[in-house]
Amino acid sequence: MIATSEAYESKQACLAGIESVRKNAPEGDQRVSVGNWRRNERRRAAASGNDGDARLRALGEQRSDAKVQAIRRVQMSSRKSTAGLRGVVPLLALVATIGAALTGLAPRAAAATTYTASLSGTQESPPNASPATGFATVVLSTDETMITVDLTFSGLTAFATAAHIHGPAAPGTNAPVLLTFNGFPAAMSGTYMQSFAITPTQVVHLKGGLLYVNIHSVSFPGGEIRGQLESASTAARMSRVAASRTPAGVLVRWRTASELDLLGFNVYRQVNGQRKRLNTHLIVAHGAGAYSYLDRYAPQRKRVRFWIQAVNADGSRNWYGPAEVARTLS
Repeated sequence: MIATSEAYESKQACLAGIESVRKNAPEGDQRVSVGNWRRNERRRAAASGNDGDARLRALGEQRSDAKVQAIRRVQMSSRKSTAGLRGVVPLLALVATIGAALTGLAPRAAAATTYTASLSGTQESPPNASPATGFATVVLSTDETMITVDLTFSGLTAFATAAHIHGPAAPGTNAPVLLTFNGFPAAMSGTYMQSFAITPTQVVHLKGGLLYVNIHSVSFPGGEIRGQLESASTAARMSRVAASRTPAGVLVRWRTASELDLLGFNVYRQVNGQRKRLNTHLIVAHGAGAYSYLDRYAPQRKRVRFWIQAVNADGSRNWYGPAEVARTLS
C-alpha cells in the first residue's frame, strides 16, 4: 500500500513537472524541454542510488548526448566549410581564368634587329667618284628605344669632318640630319661605335629602309660616302640591277641570287632627285632568278636612275640600285 502510494505520488510529480515545462517553455522548444526534463529526472534518481539500472541508463544517455553533440558540431563545421568553399572554388576558377587570359594577352618582347649599310660615293646625291668605302652596323634594342652604331671607313680623299644618320629618305634623295655621331674621328680611315636613343617615328623609318649613314669630309662637305640602312636579314640577295634604253623605252632588269620569305618588288624611276613608283601592282617574287620591267615613258633628254625595292614578308623593305641611263642626244 505504501509502495502504491509512493508510485502514485511519483507519477503525479512527473506529470506536474511536464506540465510546468510545457507552460513555461516557448512553443517551438516544448518538445526538447520535456525531453531534457525527463533525462534530468532519471539522472537524479540514479544519483540518489534508488535504482542501479537507472544509473546505467543515465550514463548511457550522457554518452549518447555527448555523441549527438559531437556529431552536430562536425555537421555544423562541415556546413561552414562547404559554404566557404562555395565561394572559394569559383574565386579560384576566376583567378585561374584571368591569369590564363592575361598570359595570352601579354605582349611578347621583340627581338634585337640588325641593320647594315655599305657606304660609297656612288650612293651620294649627286654621286661622286670617291674611292672610299665604309660599312655600318646598327643594332636596334629589343625594346626599340636604343640603337648601337658600329662603323668602319677607309680611303677618304680628305679628313672626315662629320658623320650622321639622315632621314627619312629613299636612296638617291637627301634628308635632314637625325643623329650626329659625336666624337667621330677626323681621319681618312677609322672606326666608330656609339649608342643613341631613338624615337618611335625613327624606328618606323629605320624598318622602312628610309635612313642612311653619311660621312662628310673636307673634299665633300655634303657627304663623301653614304649607305642606306637595310635589315641584315633581308629576304632577297640581289646579284644585279641594270637599265638600258630600247626603242620601246627603258628596260630595267634585275636578278636575285636567293630569296626567302620575299613577297615581291617595286620599280622606281628617279629624275632630278624625285622618285616615282612605276608598277601599279607588286611584282610577285617567284624564286631566285631574273626579273624585268619596261618603262615606256622614261624621259629621253634627262639622266634617269632606277631603283628596285624588295618587299619582305615581315613588312620590311630593302632598296637596290641605282641603275642609271644617260640622256639621249637626239
